[in-house]
Amino acid sequence: MEVFAVVCPNGLGHVKRVVGLLHALDALKPGFRAALLLPPFAERLKNWPKLQHPNWQFFPLPKGIRGVRWSLDASAYRDGSLFAWEKHLRSLPAFHRARLVLSDNLAAVLAHRPDAVLSGSFLWSDVLEKAHGGEPEVRKFVETERQLLAKYKPLMLGVEALAMPSVKRQTRWKGFGFFTQGPRWPVHLPSGQTYRIAVLGGATSAARKLLLQAVRELAACEDYQLLLPEGLLQAAQAEGIGNTALFGFRAEDFASCHLVVCRPGVGTLTDCVETATPLVAVYESGNAEMEHLGRLVEKLGLGRNAGQSPVRELVEKMLDLEQQKYHRTKLHAQAGGGLEKAALLLADFF
Repeated sequence: MEVFAVVCPNGLGHVKRVVGLLHALDALKPGFRAALLLPPFAERLKNWPKLQHPNWQFFPLPKGIRGVRWSLDASAYRDGSLFAWEKHLRSLPAFHRARLVLSDNLAAVLAHRPDAVLSGSFLWSDVLEKAHGGEPEVRKFVETERQLLAKYKPLMLGVEALAMPSVKRQTRWKGFGFFTQGPRWPVHLPSGQTYRIAVLGGATSAARKLLLQAVRELAACEDYQLLLPEGLLQAAQAEGIGNTALFGFRAEDFASCHLVVCRPGVGTLTDCVETATPLVAVYESGNAEMEHLGRLVEKLGLGRNAGQSPVRELVEKMLDLEQQKYHRTKLHAQAGGGLEKAALLLADFF
């Protein structure tokens, strides 16, 4: 086994990034064998073409092992989930035999493979310490992660523009452009007289409430068509909110939007950069990563940072023609090609 990839179970963006990186590596080293430790929800991606690879083997986390993930509820970490996934990982011979171990945001892998390479733009110890530093299981996790990082100082790959400062202090950081996975779209304005606005995200209950409130605000504007993921669409329809449709998550779907209102995860930011689609960042309080990324959305000119505030006024301003041109130009100017450059570095492990 040449590569074993450990995917953080905190959202589809982690799966997408790792799979994209493996495909970029496959272009350099055709035919290598890979194994992936995937979260249970990845079952929804079983028909995704990028996961159909003859030389890849999949090990899903057993149901009931939730792994390291974000929650505003401190009690969610009292079930041992921050550490239970490691026991399953240690039981997999492919993990120990692999020439290269790539771990997406999970530094605990270093306890068993000190030579592992990390990927991501934040450290869980920072995020969980700020939100739940008084919780015993969280304190133990934070201390363990920081000890491992100090002892092994691992190589960590990610997007230079998005990395949190502590990542650069605690790892041998190597930053690249955005990890876009398709052709970059030129600066453009969607056609049609109706403004197409996607409202995306909601993996946590707090974020879902904020995004549903954004849907309610924007639904009052008759010239907006709101494009929503399945869960948010069902919630909106249950309230009788009209002029909504299902969002498809293809590059063409992002490119067809005038604006994206979203929880600013790195995966969604990358899609917006790839298609030059401006965004408004909406996210729950207390999440250090989201706060960091929200600030960067404004600093880099990708869009505006609403946080927990109402979005309607910001949306109206960003639909102005000059604002559209400004943000789309800034998005198009962001460096890309991160996957290919990161894969080139990983190819040296073979």
